[in-house]
Amino acid sequence: MQAGFRTTKIDSSQNCYRFYNAYLVQDLFSDWNLVLEWGRLGSPGTLRIRRYATQSEAEDAIVDLLKVRLTRRYLPQYL
Repeated sequence: MQAGFRTTKIDSSQNCYRFYNAYLVQDLFSDWNLVLEWGRLGSPGTLRIRRYATQSEAEDAIVDLLKVRLTRRYLPQYL
């Protein structure tokens, strides 16, 4: 199972063309990694990985991130 989301924020009046993606992957050591990618649309973006010991901790973190993105007027595109 892969959990995650993709969001975009487009506001041409403020020259704002952004994306924010997050998804969970399990590594070979059974840790859960939350992979974050963000930046300007059309650019490679920035990539960051956060490690969690359990799947439930990682899922809680991804839900919190999605809530923040929605309050900042990003539009979701679920995986």
